[in-house]
Amino acid sequence: MRIIFMGSHTLSIPFLEAIKDMGVRLVVTTPDKASGRGLKITPSVVKAYSERNGLAVITPSDINSPEMIARLKQEEPELGVVVAYGQILKPEILNLFPLGCINVHASLLPKYRGAAPIQWAIANGEKFTGITIIFMNEKMDAGDILLQKTVEIRPDDTAQTLQERLSIEGPSVLIKAIVLIVTRNPPRISQTHSEATFAPRLKKEDGKIDWNSPAEVIERRVRAFNPWPCCYTRVVFPEGKQHTLKIFKVAVENKSGLPGEILDVQGDGPLVATGHNSVRLLSVQPEGKRQMTGKEYLQGYKLQSGMRLG
Repeated sequence: MRIIFMGSHTLSIPFLEAIKDMGVRLVVTTPDKASGRGLKITPSVVKAYSERNGLAVITPSDINSPEMIARLKQEEPELGVVVAYGQILKPEILNLFPLGCINVHASLLPKYRGAAPIQWAIANGEKFTGITIIFMNEKMDAGDILLQKTVEIRPDDTAQTLQERLSIEGPSVLIKAIVLIVTRNPPRISQTHSEATFAPRLKKEDGKIDWNSPAEVIERRVRAFNPWPCCYTRVVFPEGKQHTLKIFKVAVENKSGLPGEILDVQGDGPLVATGHNSVRLLSVQPEGKRQMTGKEYLQGYKLQSGMRLG
């Protein structure tokens, strides 16, 4: 088996680890980029992993270019495996693989097609998600299903904790899928496209809290967008000072008030009214400061009941 693996995210690594000895001839990932405060040029996590493990790796800016198509042909690949790669593969790439090109998607397709299925499943209050292995076609996440595995979304899951659990549950599903493909008779189940829902790529603005939303919706979004883009609000103090406040954890309470109004400045953190019920801010990070508990935030800043966040 000659496999070309394509991925660029931390989610990609457990899957590559699982199949690297099954015939991975080449790893394709994203180019190095500047990151951090010093804008140091840094390789993708997949490139770094590949180099540590002696895997051949390339970092094209455009995988669909004629030069890259020619480069991939040199490997005489049989199967393509894609896990959180980030570039759309055109038919010219998909057709290089006689056994097909399969994608590992972190949802129960056809639900949550798109770039952020883990986050939007939590934000929308789903009880279950999972791993789906599909045969890729030219449409986004719309190919025939080979295998699926269901994973529970726990009440306290963040995007990070759910991704970690999917990273544990998913690789064995990918191995099973490859074994089925080798048998030359893998299942192919058409998706019910009328049932498709979508999980668009996250933007920083998605983290801005709308205090008119119900407390339960805000609590889910805080978990869903942790660690990125992270929920946030603006705090304006009576003397005119203000800062952005990142919010990492909240608890729902049943006290009511005007949306965004601080109702209580005692206990484990400020209590803030929402469109329905309220949330207590348990873990936060003021602009320019470290992450801290809500209680520490109250001790360090002069919040007052009646102040409005927004």
